[in-house]
Amino acid sequence: AAGTAVEAARAAEAERAQAARTNAEATAAVARLTRDLATAPLAAKAPLWAAHQAQRASAETADAADTRLENHALAAWNGLAGLVDHPLRATAAALLADAYQRRAADAEAREDDQGIRINRAALRRFDDGSRAAALDAPVALAVTGPAIRLTIRRLAPGPDTRLAPAGEPVATLEVPGTASLPAGHYHVAAADGAEGSVYVRPGTPMGLPWQTTAPTVPGLAFAWVARPGGGFWLSTTEITHEQYRAFVLAPANRAFALDPVAALRRGEDAELLLVPRTSAKVGVWTPVPAAGAPTDLTIPAALAGTPVTNITRDDALAYAAWVGASARVRARLPTAAEWEYAATAGDPARIWPWGGVFDGAFAVTAQARRSQPAAVADATLDIGPFGHAGLAGNVREWLAPAGDEAVGELTGAVAGGGWGDDRPEAFAGRFRERVPADVLTPAIGFRLVVEATP
Repeated sequence: AAGTAVEAARAAEAERAQAARTNAEATAAVARLTRDLATAPLAAKAPLWAAHQAQRASAETADAADTRLENHALAAWNGLAGLVDHPLRATAAALLADAYQRRAADAEAREDDQGIRINRAALRRFDDGSRAAALDAPVALAVTGPAIRLTIRRLAPGPDTRLAPAGEPVATLEVPGTASLPAGHYHVAAADGAEGSVYVRPGTPMGLPWQTTAPTVPGLAFAWVARPGGGFWLSTTEITHEQYRAFVLAPANRAFALDPVAALRRGEDAELLLVPRTSAKVGVWTPVPAAGAPTDLTIPAALAGTPVTNITRDDALAYAAWVGASARVRARLPTAAEWEYAATAGDPARIWPWGGVFDGAFAVTAQARRSQPAAVADATLDIGPFGHAGLAGNVREWLAPAGDEAVGELTGAVAGGGWGDDRPEAFAGRFRERVPADVLTPAIGFRLVVEATP
């Protein structure tokens, strides 16, 4: 019976391998035909639909064969439980170890932390040591940048479940330099007080850029996001009303902001520009003086220190352009990929910026029953892996325009959750939502990226 089960497992593995090859070919065909037939009429896209069907069918065949392989190999392995040295039991174990190694790799590609843990544990159970050894082998972490000392410690859930550095340092690194680390989750602290996180994958050497000199932008603070392949500076909080007001009342923008207010007071048809507003004709700030042509705009006391909202994405882009020109830096909105990395450090265990367990008290959410955003200084627990505050909650944040984002009227995209949200998934680091790029709402603000200088 064990021999029959092993042969059935081998046959299932052969079928799975063939289906995987077919799936790879179909996936390549889908990518090619999607490109070649992008502007073709629907009637001419039959080859593309057929490629999609082949892709789905081969994936289903591979999954079914993988399940049969597992079942037959387990039957053989368990059937020979009393014969631990039997060659058929070793063959069944090898088939299972290969299957779980493959599944673990697939889970890593999906950044599925639970799948990674489950399949690695199964791999260790059936492996003869040749495969699992790669999971424990040290991985090279090469850090480039200006000279500075980095202290590396493991990350682990703290008493309140948020990830925090734990135990003694596992490595001290002088930049530029290389440390050898087992696969895992790590906290990196620099001698100048900067911090970051890094997820080291098994058998995957990493290169990490580090910078120490933050961009000088009056009134704004930035923290470095050490992302493999290209780091960047991200403002530590959302842009506040006070920071945005400096832009609105700058000499080059002042007339754009104040002239429509004066025109509306005279009863003329005008639309507000740049200023926070609930509609094209109703502003959020208070014009001064109370009558006649305004000479100033003041921020209501209730909004002091809170993220600026009720602005469109174009307004946020204009602010970024003004910062860039004023401070002589390359400033812009973050891309979706940049925002996600700043919130998760590419770590599948960090579902929310603070870790893997959600609690409405960690961020500014609907749990507090607020009627407006909180001050950015209130985000003391909603801290991301690189020290940024308020990524998960308080206000959602505009993302940079992307070529594939338009869906009807939903021409913009935002990341993160807000003070009116109560769905845990809305606060996750990978959550996105499409919205009209010209929407005016107290739920959406933004923060800035400043690109690293060579």
